[in-house]
Amino acid sequence: MFKAGALDKDWPVKEYNEVFKDFNAGKVGIWYEQPGTQKGAQPNNLDLSTLRKNAPEAKITAIPAFEQPDGKSGYVYGSGYYRIWMLSSKLKNDSKKVEKILEMMDYMAKYVPASDQKPDNEYFDWTMGGEGKGYTIVDGQPEKSADYSKYAPLALFNEKLGGFAVGEKVMEDYAKQSKAPESKEFNSVMYDMLSKSNYYISPVGRIHSDVYNEKMAALNQYAANELTKMIAGQRPISEWDKFVDEFMSKGGKEVITDVNKLLDESKIEGEWLR
Repeated sequence: MFKAGALDKDWPVKEYNEVFKDFNAGKVGIWYEQPGTQKGAQPNNLDLSTLRKNAPEAKITAIPAFEQPDGKSGYVYGSGYYRIWMLSSKLKNDSKKVEKILEMMDYMAKYVPASDQKPDNEYFDWTMGGEGKGYTIVDGQPEKSADYSKYAPLALFNEKLGGFAVGEKVMEDYAKQSKAPESKEFNSVMYDMLSKSNYYISPVGRIHSDVYNEKMAALNQYAANELTKMIAGQRPISEWDKFVDEFMSKGGKEVITDVNKLLDESKIEGEWLR
């Protein structure tokens, strides 16, 4: 495909955000996007309104997960990530103050559905810094101001996370808060599919392997470089087995051995959830 010109010849070296510019200009025919407000996950990425202008007949749809030989289908859950809040050790003898701090954190984490994100919602208005200061209402939806962090108490705490962090509520809000008709259509289609999909929890995300953590970043970088060479014709595909041997010798075998050992010791397996 690369040799035939079906792939962007500058793909291996192009900056991530540059792809969106090419797609919005009609120079790229296939790309991907994830649910989010306005024009996808971030306001400056995929512009669905421009796509509709470039291809008026284009239909926005979601491609479901492929089915496995055993009949199961779905998506792999992300491995997740950690956030750490640290309190001063000077509080070790002041349990009441610690309790109050935790109470404040819980208070700031309260979920506000899209329909209630309005100035007349006292909680939302105060945590966001007040209308006209921390945020403004544009086309019926709140948008943070340039001085948001100056006025919003929420800015001093954990920002509310999207996705499925609070069940499917936030995902459903994406469709409600989309401004452009194309974005609303896209987010509605994605929510409908994802809310009915199955999800696989990888067992690797349930263990802590020092070997994996120490070696995997370099291994992934090596694999990406070598596979890119194969796609671009700089390394023959016939060397695939040689590449695998190289990957294993650079630490891949150690990672696999350690991960399998930890999984066996803890009797951990993957599982499907809906």
